[in-house]
Amino acid sequence: MDSIIIDLSGMIDGWGYQLSNLRYLLKKYAGEAVILRVNSYGGDVNQAMMMSQAMTDHGNVTARLLGFNASAATWMVFGAKRVEIADDGLWFCHRSTMTVDILKDMNVNDLESVIADLESQKKSQEAIDLMIAQKYVSFAQSRGKKMTIESAIALMNEERWLNAAEVVERGFADSMIKGAKSVTKDAYEFAVSNCASLHLPSLPEREERKNLVERLKDFIF
Repeated sequence: MDSIIIDLSGMIDGWGYQLSNLRYLLKKYAGEAVILRVNSYGGDVNQAMMMSQAMTDHGNVTARLLGFNASAATWMVFGAKRVEIADDGLWFCHRSTMTVDILKDMNVNDLESVIADLESQKKSQEAIDLMIAQKYVSFAQSRGKKMTIESAIALMNEERWLNAAEVVERGFADSMIKGAKSVTKDAYEFAVSNCASLHLPSLPEREERKNLVERLKDFIF
């Protein structure tokens, strides 16, 4: 029997829609092989954790990273039995973030209170970062790759896009889907716009593929 295909696209928001939908479908196809096609810039950490657990609970999920995947989406798929990435896909990890919105006049006492609050939030962010780094380490090690918490944190600090070959080499995916070509020119340009709006690093320059006529010209001349 062919595998069941489930598409998971867009941000993983805090409303739980992605989680409830995934849980529903995985329960519906309990006992069957499922291919989860993922294209997401990430989102809510807690929701991603629960979605990852839903894949583990199902037990027979293959996650396929298509297009550009970032943030929580990169480790959410570790709950799957197997992780694959399209050969033209890109992958991005970073330290967790929080919204800091302070815009008012403050005296010394106010400032002390804000500093104390920020220090507390910083510790929470550090705890989240450590949890995420451990996920990268555990998955990579389960694939026979050497990785430490320190090297995982260092990669998160780099904040750069990794190509599919590097993702597999580092142990964050089991294999690369060759010939997938999941990213069209329009999709790439749309992603560039999204990255800017989400304050993600710019995508690498796209290597334009020549059409058949141009390739024949190169071959002949």
